[in-house]
Amino acid sequence: MLRDAEPALPGDQRELATPAPVVGVGAPPPSDIRALLQSRLRMLSLILTAFFGLSLPFQALLFGLDREFVWSYLLPQCAVLATLAANAATLRCNRPRSLGWLRADELLCFGALTVAFSWVQFQFLRGGLPLYGPRGPVDLFILAGYWDFTWFVLIVAYGLFVPNTWRRCAAVVGVLAVVPLTMAAAVGLTDSAVGGVVLGQFLFAVGIHVALGSAFAVFAARRDEVLRKVA
Repeated sequence: MLRDAEPALPGDQRELATPAPVVGVGAPPPSDIRALLQSRLRMLSLILTAFFGLSLPFQALLFGLDREFVWSYLLPQCAVLATLAANAATLRCNRPRSLGWLRADELLCFGALTVAFSWVQFQFLRGGLPLYGPRGPVDLFILAGYWDFTWFVLIVAYGLFVPNTWRRCAAVVGVLAVVPLTMAAAVGLTDSAVGGVVLGQFLFAVGIHVALGSAFAVFAARRDEVLRKVA
């Protein structure tokens, strides 16, 4: 026995009865990520602008304005300060930015910080590693903690401030973590006063610190990702 055929619906009713496809269930809309990213980048730019704006005069008073200090330390930080201040002013306007524009802005901010910190930290390590290395592992680990603290903060800040998938966050902080390790290896290998054991101990200490910072950043990004899906 044949089943009764379903009554045909008029064209308009058929369109209403057809369920709409569900796209990205559980994922936040791109507009929400865009607004969140713009807000956080503006907040990060303001915080760092205030930090450098207060720190630079203090450094000038403390260390003076001799040519080497100005070239090695002050000028790179002044360039970062100008970049972050301009970025904060740009993001402060009410005009919404596209997600692609904000991702490029994100890379610009962290790229500028990475380049400036690399220059400053390289100059510092080139004089500090040959000096503190022969003093023993304790002084060497103290130097490592003091030197790579900037990189630890930069890595954690990326995970906290930039909305991401945990995979994208892991890729970016992985690149950031490689920078200080590469820099330390370059200093140690090009200075005959730094032995292989000293360099190995220093790289081990720096590796622990940046790995810990990377774990924090990825955890923060994953937690933020889950909360955005639940909200």
